[in-house]
Amino acid sequence: MSYFQGDTIRFDGAFEGEIESVRVESARMRAPNGTIIDVPVANTGDIRLTGSAEVPENVSLRPGELMELEVQTVARTAAGDEVRRTAKTAFAIGTRTAALRQELPALEQTDQGITVPVEIEVGSQGRFAVTGILYGTDADGEMQAFLGCQTATMLEPGTQTLNLTFSAEDLESEDLSAPYEVRNLRLQDQSRMFLLD
Repeated sequence: MSYFQGDTIRFDGAFEGEIESVRVESARMRAPNGTIIDVPVANTGDIRLTGSAEVPENVSLRPGELMELEVQTVARTAAGDEVRRTAKTAFAIGTRTAALRQELPALEQTDQGITVPVEIEVGSQGRFAVTGILYGTDADGEMQAFLGCQTATMLEPGTQTLNLTFSAEDLESEDLSAPYEVRNLRLQDQSRMFLLD
């Protein structure tokens, strides 16, 4: 699970069994550097909890580091016993260092194959990768996925273009034809190991 700075994390949970009520003792996010952020949690029913918190803008993580969300609760059973539980989950926080400028870029088809120029708005220098799936039209006129492609390189800040290339030989090897379309575009910051789009 991963989020960007400023995103809202939403979570919920419930006890199972013969539980009459639940009380939250604490709910907090913890950063690797020791920063602790309290998280508001509400009871939506006798045994159900829900909460949300904004990912802090001032917390930055190194690659591989994770934030942790921890909720400590006390439940009361029908027999009057207390049951203490701690729920934890971890997640990554990233900085939006680049973004795709368009979701479905235009395809350029020649005798050599298909080139898909993907425009990226780069905010921070780094190595970025774009992946996409080429769809073709089958005999029934339906779009079908049949080729995947990835390209990556170092990019400087500004508007940049990465080309996804599908060779004519690859196109001829399938029972699909034009019109073609690229879908499932993904942008990854490989320098920081984070999926951006």
